[in-house]
Amino acid sequence: MLAGHLSRTEEFLPACASPFVASCAGAILPSVLRHRLVSRVEISGEDIARLKALENERVVITPNHPTNTDPALVFELSRRAQIPFHYLCCREAFDGWNGWWGWTIQRLGAYSVLRGTIDRESFRYSRDLLARPKSKLVIFPGGEVYSQNESLLPFQVGAIQLALWGLEEARKTEPNAQIFLLPIALRYRFAEDVRPELARKLARMESKLKLPPLAQSDLYARTRRIAVAVLTAVEEEYSLDTEVKAGADETADLTPRFMAAKEACITRAANLLDVKSMPKGTLPERMRVLLHRAEEELHEAGEESTPLAIARQRRERILLAWRDLERLANWIAVYDGYAAQNPSPERIAEVIFRLENDVCGNATYAGPRVATVKVGEPIKLPEKIARSEMPQWTQKLENAVATLL
Repeated sequence: MLAGHLSRTEEFLPACASPFVASCAGAILPSVLRHRLVSRVEISGEDIARLKALENERVVITPNHPTNTDPALVFELSRRAQIPFHYLCCREAFDGWNGWWGWTIQRLGAYSVLRGTIDRESFRYSRDLLARPKSKLVIFPGGEVYSQNESLLPFQVGAIQLALWGLEEARKTEPNAQIFLLPIALRYRFAEDVRPELARKLARMESKLKLPPLAQSDLYARTRRIAVAVLTAVEEEYSLDTEVKAGADETADLTPRFMAAKEACITRAANLLDVKSMPKGTLPERMRVLLHRAEEELHEAGEESTPLAIARQRRERILLAWRDLERLANWIAVYDGYAAQNPSPERIAEVIFRLENDVCGNATYAGPRVATVKVGEPIKLPEKIARSEMPQWTQKLENAVATLL
């Protein structure tokens, strides 16, 4: 999922919006979505109207980010409303297809940001962009793909901070300028019964883990048993104490054990990268700092002045750290009880998707999905927000998206 991006550079890449490329992308988008197993995108006329009412305003659009398909859904919203968007996009995404993917998304309005750093050039570009009349900027405030359809990663304050900088810049030439925050909710449901496919996926993992068949065929029970087996193996790999012993009760809350495993992932990655003091912040924020450090290290290891033997050793160490961070990204939003609260095919499939990544090395969606895009009520940004009030405003935006979900 992440390792293929290790070759990226730190060059800032601006948007180079092209109506022609956007038109071509719109024409092939249904085929692209079908390839991603999205058979239909539902956006109501009311939601389109709510967006079009802001056509002449400056807007920061803030969707949730459960899958890698989400930017395509937001592009479809832009296409149907006939309003062009710009997109803040992580720098490594531009390196796909030997750079052709980056060339394409730049012409769809995307520009780069280095995650886990203070990317002043990107921030300056965002400020100047939002100062333009009618500008529309898409920012995913959760920052990471987290593979859960009905919950959110905690939003970061960055989206609101960029909006405030943009408003400050806009009011230098337009004293009455305004900027709105627009919550967007993206949600997926299966278009057909996928329980037989989920059962096949579980059987494949049970075979790989050498788990004996269960007397019952309940999908949730089988999924939880595999999760316990995977978690126990991870605890052994990181030399963590586990409460699961022979004959112990495995119905106990697994969340503390998942949290300990995630901390072990990030701690070992930091040690492998020779990070002497752990970065501060939330788990996703610390992960992004270490991802950036890994990318820097790999770039340095590839320099011609580095002896070949040392470069090879450094690369092996970096790739091991990257594997830890990749596992952490896969588990970033995991907690016990998510599927148990509502054991729907969608929730169970999301847990199975994560387990497949860990057990099989790759994961696929269980069947075609219908995607729904909901547009919330705009939130007018005040001229100033005190630093102490930023968390409350960020929570207000997160709650607005959660309500739409």
